[in-house]
Amino acid sequence: MSTNLYLNNEVKKSNGFKSTPYPDHSGDNMTINGMNVFGAKGRLYLMWNEDDPIPEELKDLVEEISCRKTIPQMGRREAGIYRHGTAECELTPDDYGNGKREKPVYTLKITAKNMEDIKEVLHKVKIGTIRPDESYEGPQGGRSRRQLESELLEAQATIRGNAKKLEALQTLREKISSLYRLAGSFLDHPFWSPLVFKSNVTSKMDEILNGE
Repeated sequence: MSTNLYLNNEVKKSNGFKSTPYPDHSGDNMTINGMNVFGAKGRLYLMWNEDDPIPEELKDLVEEISCRKTIPQMGRREAGIYRHGTAECELTPDDYGNGKREKPVYTLKITAKNMEDIKEVLHKVKIGTIRPDESYEGPQGGRSRRQLESELLEAQATIRGNAKKLEALQTLREKISSLYRLAGSFLDHPFWSPLVFKSNVTSKMDEILNGE
């Protein structure tokens, strides 16, 4: 099992921490209490043997422990995310064969705040007394990319159709307003006025309704 102890930022203030530049200026040689400290992605860590206890002087400096382990597929285990205490374990099936002979295993990636939770979740997985909180083997829900693209096209078509309907309603509203104004203008003239002759009224209404 490959195990790393990730250290918090207080480690550089520790009395046992030392850092000296490499002669080729490629980085710094860092140690704490004589143990090599490594850096990756902005984090400092110690490579550790999971069977070794963590010294008291390091416990307050360890913010997370991560490990990676493989176990043989002697019994079927469900792929997914397992949790116990502070530990979170991702289990996935794998094959460490060489092309001629299969060697099916389960790969476990575990993170936790303490070594005890790592050992306990690993033990529970091995003996089969724990189920994943998030299974990778459940039926797949959600929509496919093709379905989402089809729904997007339908939604865009609906929006365009609604925009045209709104435009038509706006045009109708304007025509009705114009008819009201026309009717009001007739009331301002005597009945015998040429403006209110039937032919003139019909002509004006046609102009409004036909958009001329």
